[in-house]
Amino acid sequence: MTVAEAASRPVTHPVNPSRASSLLRPEEQLLFRLAAPRHSASEVRALVARGIDWDRFIALLLNEGITGAVWRVLHSLDVPIPAAASAQMQGVAALSDFRLLAVRRLLERTLARLAAGGIEVMVVKGAALASFVYPEPGDRNMADIDVVLPAARAREGAMIAAERDWTMDGGELKEALYEEHHHLPPMSDTIGLDIRLEIHTDVLPNGHPLHFGIDALRSRAVRRTLGGVSVLVPSSEDLLLYSCVHLGWSHEMKVGGWRTFRDVSELVEQPTFSWDRFLALARERTLSPACYWTLELASRLCGTPVPAQVLRALRPNVPGFVREIVARHNTLQLTPLSGHNPSEALARMLWNVGMRPGAAGHGTVRPWHHSDSKIRKSHELGLEEKSPSVERWWAHPMGIQATLSYVWRLMAH
Repeated sequence: MTVAEAASRPVTHPVNPSRASSLLRPEEQLLFRLAAPRHSASEVRALVARGIDWDRFIALLLNEGITGAVWRVLHSLDVPIPAAASAQMQGVAALSDFRLLAVRRLLERTLARLAAGGIEVMVVKGAALASFVYPEPGDRNMADIDVVLPAARAREGAMIAAERDWTMDGGELKEALYEEHHHLPPMSDTIGLDIRLEIHTDVLPNGHPLHFGIDALRSRAVRRTLGGVSVLVPSSEDLLLYSCVHLGWSHEMKVGGWRTFRDVSELVEQPTFSWDRFLALARERTLSPACYWTLELASRLCGTPVPAQVLRALRPNVPGFVREIVARHNTLQLTPLSGHNPSEALARMLWNVGMRPGAAGHGTVRPWHHSDSKIRKSHELGLEEKSPSVERWWAHPMGIQATLSYVWRLMAH
C-alpha cells in the first residue's frame, strides 16, 4: 500500500450536513456510501436510521444497473430494509446474477476461440475488474466486454468472434464511422444477453493528448488465467489509472460515477496495489487532473480511504473556493436521475475550470471533440438525425433563469 502505508489509514469523510446533506438527498448519500462499504458501515446505518425513500432508492439502482451489487452490500451490512423493498431488490439481483454468470461464460468462450487462433488478448475495464478484482463476478455489472488485441490482428479477431455468439451489425456505414476510432464497431451478442463486445486497438480515441497508451499498459500488464486461457491484465495501478481517466476525461465527470467509485474502493484494497507506484504514474501532468477529481469525489462522497498526500500531489492549481464549486457541480452531474445541470455549455466551462487543460498539457484538445466529431460523421453518413450542438442558453430567458439558479445552488451550499 505505502505512501507511508496510506498515511496510517486516513480517516474517511463523515456524513456532514455542510458537505453532503444539503447537496444530496438521503437516498443519494446512501447510494454513494455503499460504493465503499468497508469504510462506511456506520454512516450507512445512520442514514438508514434517519429514513430512506426506498422506492426512490430502488429507482436510482435501476437507472444505474447496479441493483445486484448494492443488494449484496446492504445484505452483508445487515441493514434493516422494508420487506417489499427487500424483495424487489433481491428479485432484480437474482436476474442480474444469472445474466452476469452467462456473460462470464460468453467471455470465456470468446477468449478460448481467440487463443485458438493464436491472438493474444488483454482484458480491460469491466471484464478485468469483474474477473480479477471483485470477489464475485456478479459484484460488477457490465454493458460491454472490452478486450485489447494487437492492431494488426483486430479485424481477424472480430471475424473469429463472429463465428459464434457475436454479430457485426451496421455494415459498411458503421465501419466508416469507426475507421479512426480506438476500437472496432461494437459487436452484439446473439444469445439475448444484451451485451456488446468492443475489440480495442488502444485505450483512448486517436488524437487524445494524454500520456496514457496501450504500449505502456501492456508493458506493465500481468499474465493471468481466465477460463483456462492465458490473458494479459493491466496492473492494479493501471486499472485505477484507467478508471480515473475514463471518468475524468472520456466521460467528462458526467456518467458512471458510482461504478467507478466502487472500482476505486476495490482496487485500492488489492494486495498488489501500491499508492507509490500509482502516484508515480498519475503525477504525469496530462493525467493528474482526472485522477484528482475521481479520487477526491470517491473520498468525499463514498468514504474511500485516499491518502491526503496523494490528493495534494494531484490537485490542480485552482483556488479553494473555485475547486469547491467544481466539486459540487461534479457531484450533481454524477448523481443518478439528478437532472440538475441545465446547460451543456456550463458543464464544459466548469470542466475546463476544474481540469485546467492548458496547464495539464492538453493543448486545444477536449474530450467532447471526439464525441462531437463522431456524431457529426454519423449524421453525414445518415446514421443520426441531428448534428452535435451546444445550446446557447443565454439566448433564451428560461435558459438564463435555470442556469443562474443552478450556479446559485453551487455557490450557496
